[in-house]
Amino acid sequence: MISLKSIKSRFRTKNRTAEFCAGRNMRTAALFLFAVNLVGCATSSVSPSFPSGVQVSKLTVYAGTFSLSFKDITDQSQISEFLAHIGKIKGGWHYAWDTYPVSKARIFFVSISGQVLCTLDIGTNWVGSDCGIESKSKWPPLVSISREESLFLRDFVSGTWEVGP
Repeated sequence: MISLKSIKSRFRTKNRTAEFCAGRNMRTAALFLFAVNLVGCATSSVSPSFPSGVQVSKLTVYAGTFSLSFKDITDQSQISEFLAHIGKIKGGWHYAWDTYPVSKARIFFVSISGQVLCTLDIGTNWVGSDCGIESKSKWPPLVSISREESLFLRDFVSGTWEVGP
């Protein structure tokens, strides 16, 4: 015969087991989130080192994601001013923890010998570059940019930007 006392004892045991499992699941979830956070912190990168104006003889600008239309910029004053603008983008470079975003434009830095030195990918509010970077990822590091920087890059790619005095 089953007594009321044995039923209460079994009920308490099952509750304790459920509480133990719930606590264990919470600890596992917290540990998983902590590990993901550590991985996210480990994805930071140093700022790319863009080539100097002397090293670059041409910038080839591809406007559009899958576009075959491009333009070459060979004017050294435009190249120098462009390099000065992108050289100001410092800090905050990181590797995408997921997938690399789709760029709206890509600029190739081409040497005097015609060799591509590196690239600059341009998105809506970000840039990514493999200039002077030893890749730790399938994709180059990227950084968020300000509205002013974004507008400059938009105008540069579209050809409406002019060299300042």
